Amino acid sequence: MTPPIRSIFLAVVLLTGPLATVPAAQGNAATGAETDGILPETLLQATFRKYVPPANEFSPFYSWDAYLGLNATAYRKGAHGIDVAAIIQTIGTENLGSKVGVAATGYILGLGYIRSFAAVNVATGLRHLSSHLTRDLDDKEEELRNQGRNIPTVEDPSEYNVVYLKASGTLSNVPLTPEILVVLVPISFRFDGRAASPVRPLYVETNWRLWQGRASAIFVETQHELGANAFDTYALQVDLLRRGEAKGRFQVVLSISPGDDFHVSPNVGGVVDGVALGIRMNFRS
Repeated sequence: MTPPIRSIFLAVVLLTGPLATVPAAQGNAATGAETDGILPETLLQATFRKYVPPANEFSPFYSWDAYLGLNATAYRKGAHGIDVAAIIQTIGTENLGSKVGVAATGYILGLGYIRSFAAVNVATGLRHLSSHLTRDLDDKEEELRNQGRNIPTVEDPSEYNVVYLKASGTLSNVPLTPEILVVLVPISFRFDGRAASPVRPLYVETNWRLWQGRASAIFVETQHELGANAFDTYALQVDLLRRGEAKGRFQVVLSISPGDDFHVSPNVGGVVDGVALGIRMNFRS
């Protein structure tokens, strides 16, 4: 069984089984009235990653990336909630001479309704992704053409509007207590009524706790998006500055995406295959 199929099997079977539990921080109705109201929970994340050898044909155009992400429960009442999400992603080229180049900026905006059950959180909503290319990208393409090098083609569209269905939970009685997230995308559309670009229909994310100390931990995270131009990402995360939170305030990340292609996802933004080292900071309300 391949890693993506194994993750999907775990997600579909175990999330619906008796072993799954929902973390209290995600709004289980049993957590009490103190989690209700306006903005009861927010998470702000800032991430920077630098790609390292081996290089591929996308490396000159995708040398590093930076994320600023916000996930917030806008309103919660018992087991019901309204979630909002926003991600700003910047993708950098290899330097243009002595100048740092920025290839593109992408934006993801999401709005959804979430319902917490004893075994799983389920949600549905809308998600929008748009990408904006820069003159630095044009300059890098011209530089490579002058060197006689190939300019790769991006298969995925630069914009998505999707309706999603999502389920998440923690398998507390399974070794390493994995957290699992499954997202189905049955509908892709354009606001002007034109035919929408195809979208990969299934995204699966898992998070496995390998070790935990008093103020640190080690996790393995996997991301799989299945369909045309599919991708898989495996990340080792060293979690630091933990003070009782699910994730510490500072993380060091090593990520590996097998392959040699570039992907655009309404779930996580731009993804280039390769090896990257990075850091992430988490700020919770």
